[in-house]
Amino acid sequence: MPITSEQREIRNLKKHLRGLTAQVMETIARIDRIMKIPEGPLRGKMIAEATNALEMTNDGARYFGLGVDFRKDRKPGRDNAPPKFREMRGILKSQ
Repeated sequence: MPITSEQREIRNLKKHLRGLTAQVMETIARIDRIMKIPEGPLRGKMIAEATNALEMTNDGARYFGLGVDFRKDRKPGRDNAPPKFREMRGILKSQ
C-alpha cells in the first residue's frame, strides 16, 4: 500500500519534533554541565553557544515541520498560512 501525502507530512512533522526534543534534552544537559563551571566570560560564552544551537534547531523545526517562516514569523493557522498547512492542521486535529 503506497504512502499517502498526508502520511508523508505526518512523518515529516514527527521527524522535526523528534529532532527538536533531542536538541532540547541535549541543551539542558549541556547547560547543567556548564553551570558547574565558575562564573565568568567563558561560562557566558558557552551558554550562548548552547542556546544559539537550540535556537537554530527550533527555527529549522518551525520552518520545515510547521511551515513558519522565522524571518517573517508567519504561523500556520493565521489567514496568511499556505493552504497546505491549514489542511495539515485539520488532519492533525482529527487524529
